[in-house]
Amino acid sequence: MSFMKKRILSFKYAFQGIYHAFKTQPNLWIHLIASIIVVTAGFYFNVTQTEWIILIVCITLVFTLEMINTCIEWLVDSIYKEKHPYQIFFIFGEFLVIFLITF
Repeated sequence: MSFMKKRILSFKYAFQGIYHAFKTQPNLWIHLIASIIVVTAGFYFNVTQTEWIILIVCITLVFTLEMINTCIEWLVDSIYKEKHPYQIFFIFGEFLVIFLITF
């Protein structure tokens, strides 16, 4: 398989994953609506180029971390088919890590 074909396939799989995340995760829709509001407010308040860069980085970070959060939750749920007493610690730990990264 050629290099270019591998790259095209990797983008195809990435977009399929993003589509699946939006299809199955209602929180991503909330983030999308909030992002649209933030971008609209950015146009309204005429933010500077530096502020646009910061906004775009923050929006991208939120979407990325939400998808990582979803992956970790899926992984924990697949390891522990039924409720496990330590399961809450895994979920709380990943929430804490994501929270610290965003600030």
